[in-house]
Amino acid sequence: MFSYIDKTLFCFIASSILAVTSVNASSISNDWGTTTVVGFSDNSKNGYMLEIVATDATNIEIKPAQEIKNHPLNTAYAIRHPNPQVGVLYVSGMKSSPGLALYNIVEKNNSFNIELQKVYLDEGDGKFSGQENLSFDKDAQHMFSASYRDGRVASYTLGIDGVPAFVKDSVFTAIDGAHGAYLSPQNLVFVPVAKKDNSNIYMYAFDQATGKLSESGKLDDTLDLKDKGPRHAAMSLVESRPFVYFSNEWGLNASAYAMTESGLTSINTTKALLTPQEVADLKDKYITTSDVKITSDGVNVYMGLRAKAKSKVIHYQAQDDGSLVLKKEYDSPSTPWAIELVNGDKVLLVTFRDGGKNKVIAYSIADDGGLVKSAEGSWGKDIRSIMPIGFLPKSE
Repeated sequence: MFSYIDKTLFCFIASSILAVTSVNASSISNDWGTTTVVGFSDNSKNGYMLEIVATDATNIEIKPAQEIKNHPLNTAYAIRHPNPQVGVLYVSGMKSSPGLALYNIVEKNNSFNIELQKVYLDEGDGKFSGQENLSFDKDAQHMFSASYRDGRVASYTLGIDGVPAFVKDSVFTAIDGAHGAYLSPQNLVFVPVAKKDNSNIYMYAFDQATGKLSESGKLDDTLDLKDKGPRHAAMSLVESRPFVYFSNEWGLNASAYAMTESGLTSINTTKALLTPQEVADLKDKYITTSDVKITSDGVNVYMGLRAKAKSKVIHYQAQDDGSLVLKKEYDSPSTPWAIELVNGDKVLLVTFRDGGKNKVIAYSIADDGGLVKSAEGSWGKDIRSIMPIGFLPKSE
């Protein structure tokens, strides 16, 4: 049986070493088999393991595994190091316990687990101040973060063991409410901010030689973002499709941009998923879009709409010019939260939160990108972030 390291190294690097710059970095195999996923809560120091056993599109099973106890942080985000040989999982903390935890990914007896290696706590200097949506450069030698908690943007150099070292003076503090740091193939870091008094996408130029960031501007100088609230991003890593897609927090839609050497060029923004009257009728101030993911071919984009009884999982399709077209809205059992592609874009995994309880649904992805609900079950509590950590191919 292949291990996480030797089985997935080449297929992972081929499809997602630039994952780094996007959220579709997580598919660690292009085959049917068993994917192990880890999920973390943002309201408690809990983590949970899950196995997705997918032998083909019609045979998918969800198996909750062990709970991760004594996790040191209230979690914001979890992501693997892009190189499977390194075998490190980064788990950032926010709210009452900002910091960064490093876990070793271990495989034993055909199963995967994580072991706590090191914890960096926030010391008030902005080095580890509650990062969201960490990303990496194309060589996996640098890591980038943005803190929703205090608006700090930072870069880190990574040792061969994946341990981060803070790059001095690469901290900027003027953007409270940052939702992530996404590196483009043009070495620009995009930081979306969704605040009522500051709806924007900030840009930072990345110097590969030094690892430092420098301020490059913000996009409201050229683009109208005031009614959108850009939240999360999904980047196409296909060279012929240099596009990035943002979910819009209060626009309740998605925006498409072309990535260039100088920044972003607007392509289109989709129609709002709810009318103003529908929003008013829900009588809930927290109605928003959520996570967004893109398939490795840069074509299918999936997004969550958090809107109580009108919550949905959304399927957009990217056209050759980069524009987004709505393909279908899928009803949700409750509020969709974390979204992840597994098994080489064959399965979409979505967690749903309802009164502190978590449901997880595995959708098989059809050739046209459509979703078919294939398995569901209860899993964990208040899971905010999920990340595949290992894969075992199905037995022949």
